[in-house]
Amino acid sequence: ILSLINSSPNILNDTKTQIGIICENIKTDYSSMMERLNGQIFETKQTLNQFEDDVQSREQRLRQELENKQRVLLHMDGVIEQQKREQQQTQNQHQQEINKLKIEYQEKLDKNKLLSSSYSSS
Repeated sequence: ILSLINSSPNILNDTKTQIGIICENIKTDYSSMMERLNGQIFETKQTLNQFEDDVQSREQRLRQELENKQRVLLHMDGVIEQQKREQQQTQNQHQQEINKLKIEYQEKLDKNKLLSSSYSSS
């Protein structure tokens, strides 16, 4: 634009100078605006990168927590199964002991009946 204005014979030198100043101001404004926008883009990229890092870090932490909780659940399932087996074994042992005591009691009862009937007969 400046070269067209400068080469035009119909425009006065004062006007050409003013137009040149306006063009320089526009050029300066454009350059400073581009610098500001580039700075904003750079800051936005940095913010985005930080956000991505934070998201990845949080995702990794949550995955680790989930894995830990799954391990605990598996361990607790194993503990519960072991306790069930032990309870069943204890219950079986107690039932066997009860059965033994019933047999002993029945034998003693039968023996006492026999003795008492032999005393009654005599």
